[in-house]
Amino acid sequence: MSKIAEPYRCDGCGKLRETDANRWWLLGAAQGDASGTVELVLFAWESNRAALPGLRHACGEDCTQKLIARWMQSGSFDAPSQRPVSGIHESVKSVDSPPVPTREEGSNV
Repeated sequence: MSKIAEPYRCDGCGKLRETDANRWWLLGAAQGDASGTVELVLFAWESNRAALPGLRHACGEDCTQKLIARWMQSGSFDAPSQRPVSGIHESVKSVDSPPVPTREEGSNV
């Protein structure tokens, strides 16, 4: 377990990620297919992905569930008091996140 030089803050509760021993998650929203759908993406913590724009940081399963519920209800990971008045948060409209694997035709996954 080592100390992290530049800790991340949980977007669910505000807790700092100070060591690499915690079970953290990364969440984002990515443009889906040509129909304009937006897809939720969830990654186990990877330090190289954590700094990517548009990804949110969650300190564990509880905060991951909290952030997913916010996104499902409003299209935003932000708490209601942090959301822009205009509706869907800009980071959801155009997330600069890693490509999400798509299902190949005929796949049952």
